[in-house]
Amino acid sequence: MFCITNKSSSGDNYKITLEGFQPGDRVVEVLRCAATTADGVGSFASFQYDGEPRVYVSQDSLKDSGICTTTVEAKAKEGAASGLVAKGGLAVVAAAWAALLLA
Repeated sequence: MFCITNKSSSGDNYKITLEGFQPGDRVVEVLRCAATTADGVGSFASFQYDGEPRVYVSQDSLKDSGICTTTVEAKAKEGAASGLVAKGGLAVVAAAWAALLLA
């Protein structure tokens, strides 16, 4: 799953809820090797900052790839948590299966 925006590095910080994984899946953002766990319906929070893209895959799909062999827990950026606004249905978010990248 990809999350991209046209807000540039001067855009606001926000949190969006993404879905599409299985409940309980360990989800890894591969550009930062930050991991979280999908909730009971397969959703998780994505923290967006500075116009940076995000690429999410199931941790299971990374097995034996050498990508993100160690991870940190995904969380709000230090000092930015109070400025986060939850947004849903953003037109600037594009989703696709990251398996295409890993093929």
